Amino acid sequence: MKFEHKHRPQSLADIIFADPHVAKVAHETALGHRDNHLLMHGQRGSGKSETARLIQQERLGPDAQSIFAEPMHAKTYEHDGFDLILTTWNWQIMAGAKMGCVVIDEVDQFSTAMQQKLRAFVDRYTMGLIISTTNNLHAVDQPFQDRCRCVKVAYPSVSQWVPRAQAILAREGIELTAAQTQGLLNGFQNSGRKLMDWLEDTVFEIKQSHVNLNHYS
Repeated sequence: MKFEHKHRPQSLADIIFADPHVAKVAHETALGHRDNHLLMHGQRGSGKSETARLIQQERLGPDAQSIFAEPMHAKTYEHDGFDLILTTWNWQIMAGAKMGCVVIDEVDQFSTAMQQKLRAFVDRYTMGLIISTTNNLHAVDQPFQDRCRCVKVAYPSVSQWVPRAQAILAREGIELTAAQTQGLLNGFQNSGRKLMDWLEDTVFEIKQSHVNLNHYS
């Protein structure tokens, strides 16, 4: 199994947020305390897609999670309207969800016309929630933005990443203090994707050094 899949976040508790307010909005949306459409924007690797997936997972509950729960990618969406979202919401509600919930990744990659149709769709139907992500907020239809709660997802600092990095290393059998982990992450560029590469390299090097020591002992 790929390292990044092995250590993929399993709940929102595994997501590290740079901004406590964004964390609060995400958790309250996941718990159903907020029912606004959510538009998360920020740099690549800041955790938008994983956060969207986990909010959806928690909102739907175990019985409805398997109903078309995979995110829709605007770039590869092959329909000329959004009946698929309406159908998905209905199936999710029939499976026990309080409201339907779908994720649209890279919503900015819809054409202008499709973004306008999406805006009209959310005006007309209210039985579900759309969680969208984008790296390019400026390319998203402004009236659609106005119909969503827009939150900026930023890279956490190195010190904010330390507990998550410690937990991943511990699952690999490598126990480090917070100070040791902080030192290990010096030079790391803060992206969640880069963190996985950084930790995988670290785990490989440490385990390989143990193999070499055992070989020559």
